[in-house]
Amino acid sequence: MLLSPTASGMLARRGLPIAIVAPIGIAFLRLQGQRAGLYDTEMGAALASSAFVGVACAMLAWGSVAVRKRERALAVANVARSKTETALRVSEARVVATLESLSDGFVTLGATYRFQFVNREAERLLRRTRDELLGRSLWELFPGMLGSEVEAALRDVTRAGSTRSVEAHDPVLGRWFAYRIYPSGSSGVSMYFRDITDERLATERAYKGEQQARALLAVIPGGAAFVVDRELRYLLAGGEALGRAGFTPEDLIGKTISEVLPPELAREYEPFYRRGLAGESFGYDHHAHGRWFVTHGVPLRDETGDVYAVLAFSHDITERKEAETALAVADRRKDEFLAMLAHELRNPIAPIANALALLERGPGAADDFAKLRELMHRQVRHMVRIIDDLLDVSRITRGLLELRREPLDLASVIRDAAEACRPMMERRGHTFTVALPATTVPVDGDAIRLSQVVGNLLFNACKYTPAGGRVELTLERGTSTAEVRVRDSGIGIPSEMLTTIFELFTQVDRSVERAQEGLGIGLSLAKRLVEMHGGAIRAESEGAGRGTVVIVTLPRMADPPPDGIPVAAGSAQGGAAREVLVVDDNKDAADSLATLLRFDGHEVRVAYDGDVAIREVRARKPDVILLDLGLPKMSGYDVCRTLRCDDPDRAILVVALTGWGGSEDRARTHAAGFDAHLVKPVDLAALREVLERPLEPARDRPAPLPG
Repeated sequence: MLLSPTASGMLARRGLPIAIVAPIGIAFLRLQGQRAGLYDTEMGAALASSAFVGVACAMLAWGSVAVRKRERALAVANVARSKTETALRVSEARVVATLESLSDGFVTLGATYRFQFVNREAERLLRRTRDELLGRSLWELFPGMLGSEVEAALRDVTRAGSTRSVEAHDPVLGRWFAYRIYPSGSSGVSMYFRDITDERLATERAYKGEQQARALLAVIPGGAAFVVDRELRYLLAGGEALGRAGFTPEDLIGKTISEVLPPELAREYEPFYRRGLAGESFGYDHHAHGRWFVTHGVPLRDETGDVYAVLAFSHDITERKEAETALAVADRRKDEFLAMLAHELRNPIAPIANALALLERGPGAADDFAKLRELMHRQVRHMVRIIDDLLDVSRITRGLLELRREPLDLASVIRDAAEACRPMMERRGHTFTVALPATTVPVDGDAIRLSQVVGNLLFNACKYTPAGGRVELTLERGTSTAEVRVRDSGIGIPSEMLTTIFELFTQVDRSVERAQEGLGIGLSLAKRLVEMHGGAIRAESEGAGRGTVVIVTLPRMADPPPDGIPVAAGSAQGGAAREVLVVDDNKDAADSLATLLRFDGHEVRVAYDGDVAIREVRARKPDVILLDLGLPKMSGYDVCRTLRCDDPDRAILVVALTGWGGSEDRARTHAAGFDAHLVKPVDLAALREVLERPLEPARDRPAPLPG
């Protein structure tokens, strides 16, 4: 009872000291009373009774207070314990709720790796209920983990109390999981895990896509490769063309096309990527960021054959597009040029045909013979100019035109070119002025080609200036340059054409009234000839109707000593009559040339093929042979070689007549043994000059090269 935690036990423990002390105190009082004579039996009994009553009351009162205190303490303790138990239950509920709400699976395992707790996500991932898991061994339920990285990690955590993270494939579930394992309780472990199968597949797919993209970039450098997933998000981006478009891979990866590209480009590209995600290959050209690209795309498929992304490869084709545009422009200009060429060639043919018709009418037309002759000469010169310009452009384009440069006075060249163009200016009713320096302007150049440049500029100024307008030609002598200016008051040049007018077949005005006045090659030819002389040419105009000035700048030579610039000697006139053989398969050309030569007093015979020509030469031994190159049966080259080998001591002049006049053509005729090379239609002055040359035996010439 004394040891009981109850109220009676507490009361007994409180009363025990009083029960021991009270009898001793009473006995002491009794002895003292007996000594003093104050004590008797009745009194002793009364005192004893009173003492016991008082002690008993005191004990009851003291015990009652103690009991009430104890009861209050117990009540407080019970309340505190109840609150603690409630708090523990709430805390435990919260922990469980938290664990249940996790997006990861969570389990706790005991010392023997038996399941003690399993959350809902763990049930789903492990494909088992709690009843199937709790109390069961991990190895029993998932034997595939034995010997795996997961087992090694669990045992390491149990042994060392460390924390481990590991990724592993579960062969039973056929999935990849990421595990985080912590020590828990007495030799137990807690384990978080989540399914990372899709992430692993995405990584593998991205790696596969990256490898394919890198393979493409290796095969076709200079491009850009992309992998775009089903949300049109860039998984991969790289390549040289990416930088040309102003992007880095970091600008794209992880973002959708609508987040990266301007709205109009995103709308343009999306249908193609959707086609790829639908399993189709695609390709398209597109313009973006100031460049042209061609993009090809193919779907990427997983192990099941489903499309999970699109691999696209873009290649910068800006240069190709620009070339295609240039080709299209050139093709258009070619068509325009051919139409213009046909028109230009018909124009001089028409008056020639009319003149011939008049001559056919008989003596009545003979009175106008001089006018008709001048008309035909003028139109033939026009046709020759067209053909010569075309040939010159062709030679320059192929790098075959050679300048015959020599020190010359540019002022003299310009003066001669101006005088040659003055009749054209007068026919148009133009005011034509020429301003030249009083001193010489020495340059190193080809007089004929520089005269051709000035003539072309004056022709254009005359062509595009209305009747009554002004054309001014000036030459200014600079410190180290000479500047030629041709200014007109004509139709002017739009600002956008100031640079293109020097391109081949370009004309400012293609209207009907000017359609017969050129092919649009004069300025292009002038530009190329000027550049071959080391100079530059440019055009200036204030716009339509404000006229034009074309400026040519040429490097100037240092001033020579007096009479230091040679002057070309004129051609000798007249000469002895020669016996001439004209050989040409074109009978009209051969007969008409023979007639012209007879008018000059020469004795002329005609052959229409190479065999007849050789027989004529062997029979009559002429002084001069005018030999066409394009003969049937035997070419002119073969005829010349044969004749040179027949009689090396024979003094004979063999002249090539051909429509080809390039330097390589002249070199070939020289190698075949020809003495001269004339281009059709033949210039009579040049022909007369050749016919006046002295005759030389073949043995005095280099041996002809074999054809």
